[in-house]
Amino acid sequence: MQKIHSITNLEVSLLKSNPPRLYIKARGLTSSSAWTNIELVPHIYVTPPADGIVEIDFMGLPPKGVRNPYLEKVIAPPLVSEIPEWLKGIRVITETNSMEYLYTGPAMLDAAEDKDGDIDIEFMFDENKELEIDEISPEDVENEFFNIIEDDLDSGTERDLIIQHDLSNTLAKTWEIRVVKISSWPEVRTRTCYRWVRIPFNGRTRVPYPCIWTRSCKKSWFLRITYGGSTSLPNNIEKILKECAKIALVPALPILLVGNVAGAVAAFLGAFKPCLVAKGIQQASSFSVGFIRRKECGKWHRV
Repeated sequence: MQKIHSITNLEVSLLKSNPPRLYIKARGLTSSSAWTNIELVPHIYVTPPADGIVEIDFMGLPPKGVRNPYLEKVIAPPLVSEIPEWLKGIRVITETNSMEYLYTGPAMLDAAEDKDGDIDIEFMFDENKELEIDEISPEDVENEFFNIIEDDLDSGTERDLIIQHDLSNTLAKTWEIRVVKISSWPEVRTRTCYRWVRIPFNGRTRVPYPCIWTRSCKKSWFLRITYGGSTSLPNNIEKILKECAKIALVPALPILLVGNVAGAVAAFLGAFKPCLVAKGIQQASSFSVGFIRRKECGKWHRV
């Protein structure tokens, strides 16, 4: 593992977990094609750093052998970070540059929230409300795949793994369930700004400094369920899926809402598959699940 070539964008938002955590996303460029294992790796501190800045390395695994020597856009999986009492900022470091996010306490992020309104989280089910399930056609899956592949990383659109069944299997199926909507989600990013300043003897120089931008987003999480088995499912399978999903979402949602998608999937499957077996679905092992995030955001405003 080594640092990638450069960072081009840094975004930070606040998770209202208990305790609160920072949700950190970054985009950058690698020095060649075919890098893998892109991730944000925070430094571990035994004692707080003197400047209160947590440094995070933007890392990846370069390809072996012949490389295509051009800059390629990459995006790191989000990093969820605790907020130590001494925190004054975050610095993401690459081989050639770095970006900083200056943290001035919860009041700064609360101000961004107040500007766009309080976060509103709406769950799509409760004790008396059933989940709504939709079967996804092969055409919809193919269109979704191409839309995401063609998306530009700089557009700000979320990109997640495609979760779909084998389109060549006529018995396979894919369903989707919307599980939660989040309104007025604040996002914060840091960009490098410049200011001309006068220096002695009538000189001038351009000084870089970090500037903060915010925007408000609407997010939705969808549960994607796929069946890849070779035997037919009962006619009431959608009713069974809704009932078992409702049970399995109870342990999964708290994990999902703090950004741990892999943990949420594991918690969901731990309750979902036993429920299927209990309801007589012997093909439970042929089901897989994932969570897909979609969002719509307003324009960026400088703080």
